[in-house]
Amino acid sequence: MKRLAGFDFFGTLIDSKSSFAYGCRRLERDLSIGSLDLKEAWVKSWALTYRRVLDASGVWRTMRWTFEESLQQALRDLGVRADRIDIPRAVDLVLGAFISRSELYGGAKVLLEWSRGKLDNGIVSNSDSDIFWAIFDKLRVDRYVERDLVYVSEERKSYKPNPKMLLSLMERTSVGPDEAIFVGDSQEDVMMSKRASVLSILVDRGKRVQEKADLVVKRLDELIPILESDCERA
Repeated sequence: MKRLAGFDFFGTLIDSKSSFAYGCRRLERDLSIGSLDLKEAWVKSWALTYRRVLDASGVWRTMRWTFEESLQQALRDLGVRADRIDIPRAVDLVLGAFISRSELYGGAKVLLEWSRGKLDNGIVSNSDSDIFWAIFDKLRVDRYVERDLVYVSEERKSYKPNPKMLLSLMERTSVGPDEAIFVGDSQEDVMMSKRASVLSILVDRGKRVQEKADLVVKRLDELIPILESDCERA
């Protein structure tokens, strides 16, 4: 019987794509570069920078560093003089808009509401603490997830796909690998689940994920009948 449901935060529970797009539009207006596709260039640059951070050995980088480095590269790719722009302020503007516009996916809210009292819900997130907790508190996610079952990379100095945070969550809730699931939207989520020997569930948000998950769903509330069936068998 499943007793623990672990979740990725951004892209899985939280609609980060729409809120990031809004932040990019704000920055385009602020920098007067509306004719250029900043979002597309930044996403491409961020993916490469993020991969470097995950692959780095012995060097800890925050997500803010990743945002700033990738924005500078994106602006250079667009032919914009990045040295004339206050990059930290630009990132602040985007992250502020990102926080203000972030919302729970509809299917996520339905699943979390259903799971209360049935499962322990936890979160494992590659995120900086200030951004994560600002959104967690704004959306009152503590209605569904206890704060001491939240594992944020900046606080733990560990990034997925390293299974350290998920294993700590399992230890905190006293569950074994066969009693847990982990739900995410990325390659790192699936890899971490497998390294922890936990059932991996991919919510398909359109990302390219090469690692094969144990189960793929389009919406998180599709998991309710599956988990209900597991409870009935128990």
